[in-house]
Amino acid sequence: MNILAMDTSLGNCSVALLSDNTVIAGREETVHGRQSRMLLPMIEEMLEASGLRAQAMDAVACTVGPGGFTGIRVGLTAARMYALAIGKPFIGLTTLEVMVFQSGLRGDILAVIDAYRGQYYVQRFRRLDRITPLCDALLADEKALSALAHGAKKVESLPKAESVAALAYEKWQAGERSFLTNPLYIREPDAKLPVLH
Repeated sequence: MNILAMDTSLGNCSVALLSDNTVIAGREETVHGRQSRMLLPMIEEMLEASGLRAQAMDAVACTVGPGGFTGIRVGLTAARMYALAIGKPFIGLTTLEVMVFQSGLRGDILAVIDAYRGQYYVQRFRRLDRITPLCDALLADEKALSALAHGAKKVESLPKAESVAALAYEKWQAGERSFLTNPLYIREPDAKLPVLH
């Protein structure tokens, strides 16, 4: 199974190719706001270097949030475009579950993303044979974060496309076929369109 994976959710831009449960190529850049200019060229460069064409992919995977609004939109739009163009499934994963997966930790784990203004995107998981969410992803302040973290290991690392690909593969092989396809913002964007009268 070949999977094209990408993540642009948190100021980074990473892409990866997985073939038969092995990541065979990957690119990563810290871009902060330049994802829209960097993502597609990185994908094309990676595909060319690997000798694989987009049509050889069996699925396209991407993080859907939470994270930066612009980054989420860029990655999600590109991933859905590729999936539609090649007529293959789109596998949407949350940023938080990818963070837990790539940590390699087991037991109770709290994934945390700084949402600024004293707030955090958080979700608590339990990882034994598989990753199971213990609550919905939510927006928490410092006090709520401390309560949610009780007895859990905390993960705050940037998600990587290699982990997106590996988790997508694991879920697909386990028989999962229902995935997120829309952005998971949790908090409303700071910038809003003007109201026209």
